[in-house]
Amino acid sequence: MNSEIDSINIESIITTEDTKTNPLKISLKLSRQHSLRISMKTLNNSQKSLKNSQQSLRDSQSLNKSEKSLRNSQQFLKISLTNDSKEESKQSLRDSQSLKNSQQSLKNSQQSLRDSQSLKKSEKSLRNSQQILNTAFTEIKEESINLSNVLKRSIKKSLKLSSDIINDLFPIAEKQEEPLQLVIDTTIEYEDFECNTCSKKNKKRKQWSKKKSLKLTWKNNTKYPDSLFVEVTSHWEKACGVKFYKDNKNCLFTWEEAPEDMESDNQFKYVIAKSFFPYDDYRNIYIFKNNFESYYNKIGALIHELGHTLGFRHEQVADPDNHTSERIDNAESLTVFDKESIMYYPKLSEDEKEKRFSLLSDLDKEGARKVYGDPVVIRGI
Repeated sequence: MNSEIDSINIESIITTEDTKTNPLKISLKLSRQHSLRISMKTLNNSQKSLKNSQQSLRDSQSLNKSEKSLRNSQQFLKISLTNDSKEESKQSLRDSQSLKNSQQSLKNSQQSLRDSQSLKKSEKSLRNSQQILNTAFTEIKEESINLSNVLKRSIKKSLKLSSDIINDLFPIAEKQEEPLQLVIDTTIEYEDFECNTCSKKNKKRKQWSKKKSLKLTWKNNTKYPDSLFVEVTSHWEKACGVKFYKDNKNCLFTWEEAPEDMESDNQFKYVIAKSFFPYDDYRNIYIFKNNFESYYNKIGALIHELGHTLGFRHEQVADPDNHTSERIDNAESLTVFDKESIMYYPKLSEDEKEKRFSLLSDLDKEGARKVYGDPVVIRGI
């Protein structure tokens, strides 16, 4: 449109003819021409204004977009800063934790160092203590050897006075009215009693009745297992007509550990066990742990003691060369004198030295059967 208006030649509107013939027309045409120019100018200005408005509108739209973009950028920046801050905080926290761990490791290292130094001191102290202990042990060993030599000489001297003294078994008491009740032999003791129909004294064997001998019940009050006492009683059951049973409620006798006052009593210094005879008021077989724990032939010693409970005495009372305080008085020899009897002190001592188990001899079994008969056979076994 602008190009069309601009291309109009204003002067061409006024023709020569108009100029010559009609001045009014000419004036009118000029006026129109002037109006047309003004209109065209106004139009051009309007167009420019329109363009400017359009441009402003575009600029405004662009500004809005820019503002929106700016806000987005700001929001993104805030988010980024927040994330970065969080990440930095996390990293800072990790660094702080790592620092704490490092400090703790340092403390642990320092403690380990102190412990190591303390350990070295302890090891040094231990070596010193070990050295002192070795020195003391050497001195004690030398003293023990000297004491042992003195003891050996003392024992040899004692054996010359009496070959029947066995210090590692039982003390041999000086003269006693009653026989020792510590071990066992194949002699049977008698009980004196007054006869109502005659003036002389009669003798009765101290032994269990037939009924009682088949139910000799016992109770274990020691730390030793029942199997030990079952084995010991089985040797007498196989030798003669007696039977032993464990019965905690109705027991005839008990296996007991010797009380402390007996352990410390000098008269029992070498005693292994102490028994009783049939129908005695007390019915305990005492085991002296001080000697029993170190004694090799434990089974033999207890078999010996159990023989006393059946009424048998020491075999040395029948020894023609007996030099002890025990005598054959008031006792009956059931067999010839038997040096292999489990009731004979020297036999037990010899077995101990040779590390042999002491068991009943053939004559022991023969003498036992004379009192209690043949072994009992239980049918069905």
